[in-house]
Amino acid sequence: MARPIPDDVLAKLLERRYPSFHWIAVRCAGRCTDLELLDHLGLVGTPLDMLEHLRLPMHTHVAIADSGEWLWISDGATYTMWNNPQSSSRLKQLATKWDLFEYFLADCWDIRQVTFFRDGRLVRKLFVSDDEGERSVSENFGDPLPGESGTLESADIEQIVAAIAEKLGITFRHRFGDVRLYEIRIRGAGDVTST
Repeated sequence: MARPIPDDVLAKLLERRYPSFHWIAVRCAGRCTDLELLDHLGLVGTPLDMLEHLRLPMHTHVAIADSGEWLWISDGATYTMWNNPQSSSRLKQLATKWDLFEYFLADCWDIRQVTFFRDGRLVRKLFVSDDEGERSVSENFGDPLPGESGTLESADIEQIVAAIAEKLGITFRHRFGDVRLYEIRIRGAGDVTST
């Protein structure tokens, strides 16, 4: 009989697949299921068992966890959510129903983005890009959010975003067993939707 993999080992394996370079938090906990949330994002999700997930090649997976009033969804290492051509319009549509916070940090390119919708309106968007080694703010909309003590141009971006998220009530202290995994694909014309 195989020994169960310890939580700390599983956590490290997951961290490699979900480095949190792109994640979304939607204030819909208890009002929206994981599959409904994926459907709103234009994705079809298939639940995965933890061991089954670790045996699969790293491709189109997401991790979802409860985060207070929020559902937190982390894109996998291949950025399926970010690369979805419908992503921007889907997020705006989803933000008409629930508050939404999105964070993106490109691992190869030096691009950083924070977007926050409240009550159906975009209240904050900050987009920082790197042009030949020089970081510049290419979009800066709205007032700084609570916890936004620095700028996204600084090196400690993860700490700044964590402070902002914490002030909004989004927590990253997920117990390992509370993280749910899904294999996803972008919904096609033949898929049945629940919305």
